[in-house]
This record gives sequence, C-alpha cells and structure tokens, in this order.
Amino acid sequence: MALFTRKTSVLAKIESTYGTDAIPTENGNALVVSNVTLTPMELDTADRAIMQPYLGSATQVVVGQKTMLDFEVEITGAGTSAVTIPKFDALLQACGFAGVVNTTVSYDYTPVSSGMKSVTLYCFIDGIKHALVGAMGSVDFDFTTKQIPKMKFKFVGLYSVPTDSANPALVLTGWQTPVGVNNTNTTGFDIHGYAGVLQSLQISMNNTISYQNLVGEEYVTITDRKVSGQIVMKMPDTLAVKNWFIEAMNLTAGVLTLTHGTAAFNKFKVDCQNVQVSKPTYGDLEGVRTIQMQLTFIPTSAGNNEVKFSTL
Repeated sequence: MALFTRKTSVLAKIESTYGTDAIPTENGNALVVSNVTLTPMELDTADRAIMQPYLGSATQVVVGQKTMLDFEVEITGAGTSAVTIPKFDALLQACGFAGVVNTTVSYDYTPVSSGMKSVTLYCFIDGIKHALVGAMGSVDFDFTTKQIPKMKFKFVGLYSVPTDSANPALVLTGWQTPVGVNNTNTTGFDIHGYAGVLQSLQISMNNTISYQNLVGEEYVTITDRKVSGQIVMKMPDTLAVKNWFIEAMNLTAGVLTLTHGTAAFNKFKVDCQNVQVSKPTYGDLEGVRTIQMQLTFIPTSAGNNEVKFSTL
C-alpha cells in the first residue's frame, strides 16, 4: 500500500477563540485547492553547546514547534449574489483582511491593522490529519494571461500531533468555476490612467508572520505588511503615449484597476488608489517588446486602503 499525493484535502474555519480548534467540517468548510505543500513540523531548537573532549555536534533541545501550509485557490466570484460572502472568506480574514457588504453592489475586502482573525486548518494527507490551530498567513494574487488566476496562500499555525483520520467527503457547493485570464474574461485594466495591454499582474500582501512560544502564551500573529507587486505589459509604441521611465523616476502614485470575469456573480475586481511604479525593464513576449515594473501599494492617510478586492 501507499499514500497518494492526489488524495489531499484542506478544510478551514475562522476561530471564535484564538488557538481553540474551530472544528472545520467537510460540509461547510471544504476548500478547492491546488499545489498543496505541507510542512508538518518545523522545530525551533537550542543547541546545548556542551564542552566535550572530542569534536562534533552537541544535542539540541526543542524550544518551539509550528506547522506551515501553502496552497493555491482559484480567483472567482461568490456565485449567488453580488453581496454573497465568497467561499474563500475565512482564508482572506486570516491573512489580515476584513470583508464588508457594499450595498447591493459587491462584497469588499480591505486590509486591517487590528482585530485580525485566526483560522483552524485541517490538512488530510490520504488518511493522516494535520491540524493547524491559531493559523494566520499571507497571500499573493496572480493574474497571468492564458492561466487560471490564483490566490497563493502561506499559513503558519500552532503544531498539533497528527492523527490517523479518513479523508473527508468534501461538499463543495458554492464554489465557482474559474475562467482564464485573457482579452474576453479580463476587462477594465487601467494603471495610472493608461489602459495598457496586460500580460501579467501579481500583488503580494507580504504579511510578516510571527510565531512566538513564550511562558504563558504561544501564538502566531501578523505584525506588519508591505504590499508590493509586479506588472508586465506590452511596451507603448512611443513614449509620448506613456513614459513609464518618468513615472518611475518621479515615483508617481496612481490608480490601478482590473476586473476578472464576465458572468454575473462570478467576477473579481481589483481597486488600488495609490500605486507607485519603479525599476522599469524591457522584456520579450514571443518577439514583442514588453515592459516589466515593480509596484508599491501605499495607503492614504486614512490607512488600511492600499488595496481593495471585491466579488461582484
């Protein structure tokens, strides 16, 4: 017998009390995931550094242990109405977002700097259950043409001893079928007032995830974020159309928008009001000249608004 890589399942549920197992179920908390990477146990150790009459390593002592789980989730809408909470809600909350209904228009996510939620994750490896409690993480958003758009999550949670447990019978009601990034499905792209020809856009929350094991408390938390990204576009025919070198030199800040999806209630929108471009470099896309730039997403004085993601 053997354990099969494909027989992997992930469940997620927001915790009402930090570090207390929220007991996610196959009926209400199953995820549609791909590219799952589980680090079952990462140990923090202290070297005893004992003096001895010969060369060689000394024994170590475990001073902390955590579990890490990375996976990807397809970017889609919520599926029932513009204000329906999407199925990936728990994951975004555990990455430092808060969701709110925008009248009858959309369900919006913006980052927060306090009151962040933790999540319990169950990862089943063909009959072996790994539980991450008190988990928090970070997420990247990837829109690349000719690909399915993805959210790429990285979570850190408190370690629990794995157990033998049958893989759950996942109930995936409410999850939407994605559409590829292309000229038909992806619209409304604009950066700094320029409706360019987009090849790829990545946005990374870059949350700083801190694991601490102290006397009286063990926890994972988000201590900072520095939202950045990268964009690749077709180079304008002339600099008179759009001079990205001047924009980069001046560190000009401007709007970035993108809507992915065309069907009602299966759309995902990106709205960023204060984006700087830097480090422009030329690239090549099958013989066509492109320009690649780094992006920095800056909050306004109101704070917690450097990015906004919406399902509609």
